[in-house]
Amino acid sequence: MKHFLVLGLKVARLHSRYCHQSVWSRHGTARKVAVDLGERKLEISTGRLARFADGSAVVQFGETSVMVTAVSKTKPTSSQFMPLVVDYRRKAAAAGRIPTNHLRRELGTTDDEILTSRLIDRSIRPLFPAGYFYDTQVVCNLLAVDGRNDPDVLAINGASAALTLSDIPWNGPIGAVRMGIVNGEFVVNPTRKQMAFSTLNMVVAGASHSQVVMIEAAADNVLQQDFCHAVKLGVKHIQQIVLGLQQLAKEQGVTKRIPAKLFTPVQEMVDHARKLASNKIYAVFTNFSHDKISRDEAINSVRLDTEGQIKERFPDAEPYDVVEAFNTVSKEVFRNLTFNEYKRCDGRNLTSLRDINCEVDILKPLHGSALFQRGQTQVLCTVTFDSIESSVKADPVTAALSGIKEKNFMLHYEFPPYATNEIGKLGGVNRRELGHGALAEKALKPVIPSNFPFTIRVTSEVLESNGSSSMASACGGSLALLDAGVPITAPVAGVAIGLISKANPEKPSELQDYRLLTDILGIEDYNGDMDFKLAGTSKGITALQADVKIPGLPLKIVMEAIQQATGAKREILSIMNKTIAKPRASRKGNGPVVETVRVPVSRRARFVGPGGYNLRRLQALTGVTINQVDEETFSVFAPTPSAMNEAQEFIGELCKDDQDIQLEFGAVYTATIIEIRDNGVMVKLYPNMTPVLLHNTQLDHKRIRHPSALGLEAGQQIQVKYFGRDPIDGRMRLSRKVLWAPTASLVKTKGISLLVRAESDGSILLESRISPNTAYQKQQDTLIVWSEAENYDLALSFQEKAGCDEIWEKICQVQGKDPAVEITQDPIDESEEERMEELPETSHLVDLPPCELAKLEELADLVTSVLSSPIRREKLALALMSDGYIKRLLQLFQACEDLDNREGLHHLHEIVRGVLFLNKAALFEVMFSDDCIMDVVGCLEYDPALVQPRRHRDFLTKTAKFKEVIPITDSELRQKIHQTYRVQYIQDIILPTPSVFEENFLSTLTSFIFFNKVEIVSMLQEDEKFLTEVFAQLTDEATEAGKRRELVNFFKEFCAFSQTLQPQNRDAFFKTLANLGILPALEIVMGMDDLQVRAAATDIFSYLVEFSPSMVREFVMQELQQTDDDVLLINVVIKQMICDSDPELGGAVQLMGLLRTLIDPENMLAPTNKTEKTEFLSFFYKYCMQVLTAPLLANTAEETCSEDSPEGSTKINPVCPDNFQTAQLLALILELLTFCVEHHTYHIKNYIMTKDLLRRVLMLMNSKHTFLALCALRFMRRIIGLKDEFYNRYIIKGNLFEPVINALLDNGTRYNLLNSAVIELFEFIKVEDIKTLIAHIVDNFYTALESIEYVQTFKGLKSKYEQERERQNQRLNRYRRDARALDDDEEMWFNEDEDDDDEGEPVVEKSRSEEDFPESYGKFIQAKKVSLSAGAANGSNGANGKPAVPPPSPASPNSSSAKSTLLPATPMAKTALVGLVDYPDDEDEEEEEEESPRKRPRLGT
Repeated sequence: MKHFLVLGLKVARLHSRYCHQSVWSRHGTARKVAVDLGERKLEISTGRLARFADGSAVVQFGETSVMVTAVSKTKPTSSQFMPLVVDYRRKAAAAGRIPTNHLRRELGTTDDEILTSRLIDRSIRPLFPAGYFYDTQVVCNLLAVDGRNDPDVLAINGASAALTLSDIPWNGPIGAVRMGIVNGEFVVNPTRKQMAFSTLNMVVAGASHSQVVMIEAAADNVLQQDFCHAVKLGVKHIQQIVLGLQQLAKEQGVTKRIPAKLFTPVQEMVDHARKLASNKIYAVFTNFSHDKISRDEAINSVRLDTEGQIKERFPDAEPYDVVEAFNTVSKEVFRNLTFNEYKRCDGRNLTSLRDINCEVDILKPLHGSALFQRGQTQVLCTVTFDSIESSVKADPVTAALSGIKEKNFMLHYEFPPYATNEIGKLGGVNRRELGHGALAEKALKPVIPSNFPFTIRVTSEVLESNGSSSMASACGGSLALLDAGVPITAPVAGVAIGLISKANPEKPSELQDYRLLTDILGIEDYNGDMDFKLAGTSKGITALQADVKIPGLPLKIVMEAIQQATGAKREILSIMNKTIAKPRASRKGNGPVVETVRVPVSRRARFVGPGGYNLRRLQALTGVTINQVDEETFSVFAPTPSAMNEAQEFIGELCKDDQDIQLEFGAVYTATIIEIRDNGVMVKLYPNMTPVLLHNTQLDHKRIRHPSALGLEAGQQIQVKYFGRDPIDGRMRLSRKVLWAPTASLVKTKGISLLVRAESDGSILLESRISPNTAYQKQQDTLIVWSEAENYDLALSFQEKAGCDEIWEKICQVQGKDPAVEITQDPIDESEEERMEELPETSHLVDLPPCELAKLEELADLVTSVLSSPIRREKLALALMSDGYIKRLLQLFQACEDLDNREGLHHLHEIVRGVLFLNKAALFEVMFSDDCIMDVVGCLEYDPALVQPRRHRDFLTKTAKFKEVIPITDSELRQKIHQTYRVQYIQDIILPTPSVFEENFLSTLTSFIFFNKVEIVSMLQEDEKFLTEVFAQLTDEATEAGKRRELVNFFKEFCAFSQTLQPQNRDAFFKTLANLGILPALEIVMGMDDLQVRAAATDIFSYLVEFSPSMVREFVMQELQQTDDDVLLINVVIKQMICDSDPELGGAVQLMGLLRTLIDPENMLAPTNKTEKTEFLSFFYKYCMQVLTAPLLANTAEETCSEDSPEGSTKINPVCPDNFQTAQLLALILELLTFCVEHHTYHIKNYIMTKDLLRRVLMLMNSKHTFLALCALRFMRRIIGLKDEFYNRYIIKGNLFEPVINALLDNGTRYNLLNSAVIELFEFIKVEDIKTLIAHIVDNFYTALESIEYVQTFKGLKSKYEQERERQNQRLNRYRRDARALDDDEEMWFNEDEDDDDEGEPVVEKSRSEEDFPESYGKFIQAKKVSLSAGAANGSNGANGKPAVPPPSPASPNSSSAKSTLLPATPMAKTALVGLVDYPDDEDEEEEEEESPRKRPRLGT
């Protein structure tokens, strides 16, 4: 027996060795594939690392690389689910970091690692075979990170590659990309820097055939259409990754293992369970009185009974098979109820929401609270404020990867077991809670203000759960934030969309039918195929998470789910707004408070205390948190207002004037030694004083290492002299040694040095050279102080005044100063002393050399050297502010010019340029004064880098002339205008910011100009006589053209200057202009022939439209009563746009934007006495629209056919104008008309029908300019997008699809903008299931389109068409509404014969006036909708794609004799076109100009 056991062990080891050897050999060959993603490549390699794993792959993007391995056991587990484990680990070494914990190694998983693991799990789990219950582990190791590319998306692709290249059963591969929107552009896999400016962060995973597997997105109010486009674009790039993985798997020859067993229910047991329980289960699910608990209990009762009977029938059955048999039947009944009866187990229809109830402020002591109830899902949300220091700090690895070091908004989600009537262990956060909280946090984060002074924590506790608790957390969190007074930009709501689908029996990967469910229950999530969560504001989307249980979703379902969720979101927001619609005006009284405290530098040491003692004591006593903002400002956070009051009292006590005894500078005081330290003694001058340090260097002239060397002890009293306070830290400056200096023969002059000798032995105590530039100061008649070097101050104290006077005279003699002064250089006024206190290091000024020609080089070097140090710049600026230094410097400039001293002039250029970069307003006031500014300009002319000096002064004095359109009598105003122009010239022309300096070096100069402009505008506005005279001359017909040109240019500059005003002042400014008659004046000058005048008037008009579109609209409507419609201001604007002579149409584009603003209903007011929108739009379409469309109608006019044509017939001129400028103008007009279609539903519809505008526009499809054809197509696309049956009948009646289809056929096989746009149009018709258009297209054009096989659009149209015919014929589905039939009035309206006339408007009767048309339209809208008869449905033969009745000719829509035939379609060769329909921005227009190698047959008439 023993030998058999040994033999068995050997065989087992041998088998294990062979298994590993086979795995190792299978991955022994290194392979790699590269996938193009935009301008960069994604590289996937295998066969080099971790070859013992079932599958391994390394994915690299940029320099970021991730290794992923997959291993699955060959023996099944006892679990009744797929035991998949995904571990994503970020190694600190990959980011060049060492972990900061005490072990210096990676410990437990972080939140980011868990969230990324969930992201990978949700992407790969749906593709495992059903019943594959084998332990499977996917491990993702971050190998290297470059700080630019995020590794999470690479990990998803790596997991897909590892599973694809392994023998593990898996229905992949998949791919994943991250989509961003940066500056309005869609970016695939954006870098970390781009993500900082992106409004979208979306990870989308997809499989082959454009199937979506997973979506995770955070967005900053991204619009629905942009979000959908990002999904489509992401899936398009995913297909490239999938193809690359398929190629790699094919090269490796991957063979998937056959599992020993797949855990699927036994069909015989399922049939028996269906027979026993299906009716009972159906009864439970259709009993709408059940709630979650009672329904579960009823189902469990049926379950127990059924499982008992199954066990009696199958006594040897496995427990799993018995349970799964019942589950299969229960799920089947539940899904059939939704599919066949459109019912849900709670009685709602498919798109209804559950009852919603909202409450706020339910817990008064909290900073904010809300209770959100949706059906039986109940969430309690609270808001807590804390200091900014309480924000979440990222670990070094996370900071290196994401660039985010901290966040001050967080949402924590809790799901206790009682929420579902269960018991469980309460502990740490599990993965589900972490993921749900992260999703709700993403939903709310975009609306949180960035400058909020607190850290915000939202907690969401689920009290009851029956589905979609994460979205309830987003809703409840939004309510709680509003209740807390957080100024969020907009409320947020979220909803979950579910899916019940039916697979195609022939192709299980495709869906045969599906139902989307709004606001799903927990049981609908369990039995359904998708949990699609979307959150956002009324404007856009902020978060989305899509979890899929089937192998993939078609893009169509994703788009419909987004649309359905958006509608539900708006409905939820309207309910929430009834409870609270905007943030509270102020936060609650019990909330925290943040205030700033200004502590002068001189008080800072006392405020902080020794070693921060005072701050720690303040925080311990009051609970506040203090942070330093800048040198003198501290931020104080208090948890309650009472704590803030206590802190303020404490701070006030600390910062009050501590000099109960006013100390006199230079006076001698008795100090008490409090403490002996190594570096000195702590002394007090009076009892309640904070001890200060008297340093060893100030105790005695001799160097000592410890105060004990002088016999000093604690409690001893000594004499000290007071020298004021240090301007930086506010500490007292005391000295003892100055009082111990000898009284006789103390100071002697030796040459130009000061010598101080000891009286006892004559040894030299001090030797100081008297420098001509050193500032010596005489204080209190017995003290001389000076600075020897940086941070080194000296002082000599004398016992007698006579001795001090003697030495002072010697010092002044050496420096050439008058002994009567108290300081040997110019004094500093009090305001500058205050600025000196702000210097962060020392109070010493920079020593300036004398203002002499010989010292210019030294001064230039000094100015250049200080620019790199903010502290030294400040000191130099203070020194230059001394009396007359700048003016004396500019006098040297005049001397250098007289002497033609080029070297000196070059030095002066460097000096003046450097002084400007000091960025000090006080210096600018001197330099830009009338008597100095031209010398400053002169200095800047002599750039050493130039051979010859510039002539800026000649330009400013001779070339540049100030034209006073009206004489300015105010000399101060005139001087301010001159100064502003010259300083602006210096900034823009003479001093463009060099690259070596930072931009903020001239920020004060910009502010100087800014405030000058504000003053100029204010002074002109206050002068009523001046403006009145300007307007009088501007509107006077006798004013000369040149004078009027100057007046207009003045107003242009005036309005430009006004943009610097504050909003309130700017409003008053424009109202003043309006009252004075600016608009009538503009109407005159905009009609002038002078291009410069018109351009200036356009700029002024743009300022007015931007300020108040309503004011302009009101004027033009009032103007109608006084003038002819040809000279209306708005018509003048339109004509100027049409007649723009600029080849690039710059002015036309600007005017088009202004017109769009004026006709935009979004900014139209609706007061109680009138409706601006209705009145203005009626005015615009009656008096202005014909002017706007005149070029369009003129360039699309019909011409009479040749003599071979039938009499009276017309034809469309197929040749559009070749002029590029004309094409650009027509494109602008079409863009404006497209805007009208979207926003002016009623008025533009009348106009289109009256003028047969769409047919005229579609003539432009023949243009050789592709952009113009695209504009015409976009116009039609917008009309069809309205899904208005009135428009649909008009399109069918005029056979208006023919030019579009001809353009598609003429385009051939080229995959360009035009191709994508046309296919997208038909794809939209198919997706939206517009039945009338589908029938028309298939009946008339399918023969020509059926050869297009690179997209399934046209086959899909045919399929929709046949399905509708089948439904109409057999009447199988009573829930599908038949297409409505025309009633008698409508049929008469469409079928009345119209006489051809010269204008060629075939759609509308010519016997009717345009005024009669709205009556017909209103009658059409009110017509009763009825079903089409069965005969009408069968009137066309759709089986062969040929129309039973030929469509009317476009040239004569009502002619019964004209027939349209389709040319036989030539079979097309398969092209390389694959993938989705692109939007019209994916290809260059140059590609569209190429000749097609083969063209499809064109439709003929």
